[in-house]
Amino acid sequence: DEADEGFVILLEAVDPAVAPFVDLSTHNTTLGRIYDNDKLLIGFQQAQYEFPETNETHEAVIIKVNGTKTEQTYLIDVSARDGSALNRLDYIIGKGDIQRFTIHPNQQSIQFRFEILEDSVVEYVESFTISLENAPEVEPRFETQGTITTTRINITDRTPFVIGFKQNLTTVPENVGSFDISVAILSPDPVTVVPDVNFEIF
Repeated sequence: DEADEGFVILLEAVDPAVAPFVDLSTHNTTLGRIYDNDKLLIGFQQAQYEFPETNETHEAVIIKVNGTKTEQTYLIDVSARDGSALNRLDYIIGKGDIQRFTIHPNQQSIQFRFEILEDSVVEYVESFTISLENAPEVEPRFETQGTITTTRINITDRTPFVIGFKQNLTTVPENVGSFDISVAILSPDPVTVVPDVNFEIF
């Protein structure tokens, strides 16, 4: 194994007859980088996943980006961080806050599984993130340069809103002038969030 190596490529006008008509003073160099592909380079397959809010198990895939020649076994720590979705209320990643995985030389991917929990609260979209890193104080260590090390999990709530009048009948006196009739979300959780409808009696 060796550290990344770099080099510079220079653009020059070789033909003296062309040189006076070409400006190479501003963009005449570029950098090259050689990375050691014997090292394991890993990351998530996707930067974002979307799953429905159902009591089911899903997975995010961790893949080898390169390093297929690597003949060593690596340990990977995967952790979840709450966003609007909360661990053990909206999702479960298993026992503990960090899950440790072993990736063997003949493996090309790991399936990180978690459970999405269904509740009766309408949130439309909730999310949390999953990140991977080297297990601390463990050798050998893999590389993550340029890979997706954190992926976002969106939980979509497909529960329909039922909106309607709160009362089947509203009775008012003839001289009331004006009155309001409340419109509300009736299910799954009754709450008045829609503006009242105003009527006038003449």
